[in-house]
Amino acid sequence: MTAGMTWQEWADHVADLTIAKVAGWVSGFTALFIAFIVAVKKVWPWMKAFVRMVDTIATLPERLDKIEERQEATAKELTDNHGSSLKDAVKRTEKIATSTQEKLEVHIEFCKQRELLLAGKKPE
Repeated sequence: MTAGMTWQEWADHVADLTIAKVAGWVSGFTALFIAFIVAVKKVWPWMKAFVRMVDTIATLPERLDKIEERQEATAKELTDNHGSSLKDAVKRTEKIATSTQEKLEVHIEFCKQRELLLAGKKPE
C-alpha cells in the first residue's frame, strides 16, 4: 500500500488486476532473476580470482617473514662454522670417504701382489 492510499483505493487497485497483468509481472521478474543468475555465473570466476588475489596480498607480509626465517636457517646450515653446520659435516664425510677409498685401493693392490706371489709369479 502506498502512502496516502486508503483501503478502498487499495481494494479498487487490486480489483483492477487481471491474470494477464499478474502473469506479465511474474514473467518480468522471473526474466530479471534469470538474467541476474546468468550474469553472476559469468562473473563468479572473476570475483573468486579477485578475492583469492586480495587474500594472497593480505597474507604476503606474514608469508615473506616465514620465507626469510627459513632462508636464514638454511644459510646458517650451509655456511662454515667450524664444526656443527651441514656443510662442515659434508666436508668431514667427504674426507673420510676419500681416505677410505685410498686405503681400499692400496689393499686391492696388495691383494693382487699377494696372489701373484702365491701363484709363484714375480710381483709387478
